[in-house]
Amino acid sequence: MNKKLMGFILCFAILILTSAGSQQVNTRPPNTIPNKPDYSNPSTTIFPHIDSITIHCDGGPCAEYDVSGRNFGATRGAKRVLINGVAATNYPHWTANSITIIGPPMFWDVTYVFVIDNGVKPISNSFEAHFLARWDGVTPSQAHAGDAITIHAVGAGATQLSHALKMGSTPMIVKSWSGSNYAETIIALVPALPPGDYEIALFNGATKISTPLAFKVI
Repeated sequence: MNKKLMGFILCFAILILTSAGSQQVNTRPPNTIPNKPDYSNPSTTIFPHIDSITIHCDGGPCAEYDVSGRNFGATRGAKRVLINGVAATNYPHWTANSITIIGPPMFWDVTYVFVIDNGVKPISNSFEAHFLARWDGVTPSQAHAGDAITIHAVGAGATQLSHALKMGSTPMIVKSWSGSNYAETIIALVPALPPGDYEIALFNGATKISTPLAFKVI
């Protein structure tokens, strides 16, 4: 077989393999969270380290985050804070130990990953933050079994969905649930429990997704 014929057969085979009918599909989810930086040689570089994340939420979309830690640098420079791989663009405050960012509105009972990069690659640890719904109070703060109480919540969700409201480990009957994703009013009945001090919490299955709310059954 001469060289020209062999070349023709090889080109034809390549065309078949790269045709539209043989496209490769990447079924693995995209890697939106950068890997942790290499800390193996700390003598050459001081890496930023995130210790904690807090969220500001005053009845509206919760989108202001405080990042606490160390070695952030006195000025931001080209550095950015990424939330689930998306860089924040608004930085009202940046010091060596704390950063305030305005990012996308957060949702409760969702895990977020924060990392600092230098505009090109990650230079900090990856920090996971899982925010809990919180209570703004209950009226009255003590009642008898069977009484209706009104609970004010932030981040419990506009509807109850499949979430369970419990007093201690006992489910509560919810009579109404109204509001938005950032300010809710829940009316529920006190379960048939003996007098004593209890905690009210919201659960997603077996996982507690709210801060505890103190309540007294009389």
